[in-house]
Amino acid sequence: MESILGGKSNRMIYAENREKYFEQVIAMFESGMIAKEIIKVVPVGKSTVYRWYDEYIATNKDASIRKSPKEAAEVIRRLRSRVAQLERKCDVDKNAVVLEKAYIKALQNEIAGIATDIATIAGRLSSLEEKLNLII
Repeated sequence: MESILGGKSNRMIYAENREKYFEQVIAMFESGMIAKEIIKVVPVGKSTVYRWYDEYIATNKDASIRKSPKEAAEVIRRLRSRVAQLERKCDVDKNAVVLEKAYIKALQNEIAGIATDIATIAGRLSSLEEKLNLII
């Protein structure tokens, strides 16, 4: 679709940019960059970067990327709250911690989930490193 003046329409430019840069933007988010940093590297606007992030998260519910330091701070706050909750559930008897077996099993499952998340992140970082090596 050409515009009246013969140039590309905004939709065409957006589609081309999405095809060229979408994966790169997501990889940058996965590596810990924020939108403000990404737009210095990728020639798209901040609102486009956020739109692509939102699209990616909507289709990848278990994605482990964060949109901003504010969002990361919220995750850290929730994790601290969870640690405090776990500490309250543990009874301390002299130098030993007494836990119910069911609770230990729940903790094991939670740890296994975290280990899986870390493995996924490591895989994504490795993939990003390979992509960057291809660019260099």
